[in-house]
Amino acid sequence: MRSNHIVPKIPSTLFVAAKYPRASEKNKQIQTLNNWLIEFGLKNAIEFLNINLLVSKNGFLRDDLTYDGIHLNAQGYALWAPEVGKVLVKHSL
Repeated sequence: MRSNHIVPKIPSTLFVAAKYPRASEKNKQIQTLNNWLIEFGLKNAIEFLNINLLVSKNGFLRDDLTYDGIHLNAQGYALWAPEVGKVLVKHSL
């Protein structure tokens, strides 16, 4: 990707909402994955974007930002979009 002037970024895998089946168990797995993604990014000079900071509370996806406990709704994407915009501005895209 870099040879083609593509600037890779790694977004976090989003937590699930508390109403999702086995949410605590799933979110532990998601945190393990995100920790691996952070390490991978550090080793390969790829920025990690922690979207969970915007859409989660107490380690769970906020109920008001999802319609099924796992996927973001329009309000959730409205929080995510400015973060993508910051990346585009940062790299003059």
